[in-house]
Amino acid sequence: MVYSQINLFPVSLETIINNSKVSLVEAEGILLELELDGLIEEVSKNYYIRKHI
Repeated sequence: MVYSQINLFPVSLETIINNSKVSLVEAEGILLELELDGLIEEVSKNYYIRKHI
């Protein structure tokens, strides 16, 4: 659910949480895993985009 909220335009953490209906703690954990897997990038504080694969 979290990954599907992120696209090529920066999306805020707040938007991700509101649209995916997960808690802040869950979202942060998932986002960290996605970053470590190289699937997303934090482009500015709490704003994320998908990385080109």
